[in-house]
Amino acid sequence: MAYRNTPLRILTQNCRGLNIPERRTHLLRELKQKHIAVALIQETHFKEGAAPKLQNKHYPNNYFSNHSTSHKAGTAILLAAELEFKELERSQDSHGRYLFLKGIIADKIYTLANIYVPNRRQASFLRNTLHILEEFTDGILIVGGDFNVPLDPILDSSSGHSSISQNNIRSIRKSLEELRLLPSHGLRLAAFDDVLSGDALRDGSPAGGAAGGAGRCGDFRWQKRIFCKPDSVACSIELPPALNTPSLTYKEMNELALV
Repeated sequence: MAYRNTPLRILTQNCRGLNIPERRTHLLRELKQKHIAVALIQETHFKEGAAPKLQNKHYPNNYFSNHSTSHKAGTAILLAAELEFKELERSQDSHGRYLFLKGIIADKIYTLANIYVPNRRQASFLRNTLHILEEFTDGILIVGGDFNVPLDPILDSSSGHSSISQNNIRSIRKSLEELRLLPSHGLRLAAFDDVLSGDALRDGSPAGGAAGGAGRCGDFRWQKRIFCKPDSVACSIELPPALNTPSLTYKEMNELALV
């Protein structure tokens, strides 16, 4: 499958550790079965200099941000063999918390960002990390990751409440809005594992956007996700001919149970 005239399927997944060989095998098999072109993986638990192999013939082109001293955190971006990707630049931290990758897909520049936010001081971490991302970004920006915070506790948590203060949640939303990853109102996204497209949200605001219903923001179509241990979410990007504007469509998928 050539990813030029077909949707580019992207998945973000918190794997909670991939040092066990069976988990790595299971992940790669599931990605192939779901026809995932780009996988944004969090919590690989790989240590720099001692990371196991996470690739096969279907996913030979992979990038990692590993923790420098211990087996914790860790992010990865896995690319399918059929995806024609020309790397331009990459950026990562020494704690395995983020990985940014810039390259060309179907004659367009894409910036792929994978972020694993710690479960404390989320607002300050995101503010600093998104500032780095803003300086790095070129072309169409796609952000995936585990944000460890419900942007809207009523929709994004089973209890309808959050231990994170409303001030911090507002600060996080502001940081995302400044990078044009969220409009100022109307869009509801669970922030455990999300895929956000900055390019698709640069114009307009949601129409018909009551919470829980379908809405539209520019060329961004979305549906409310059902809260159910959201370890993974996937979406598709339609890759148009050059000079056209792409669209990003959220699609419900069964979670990948990597246990």
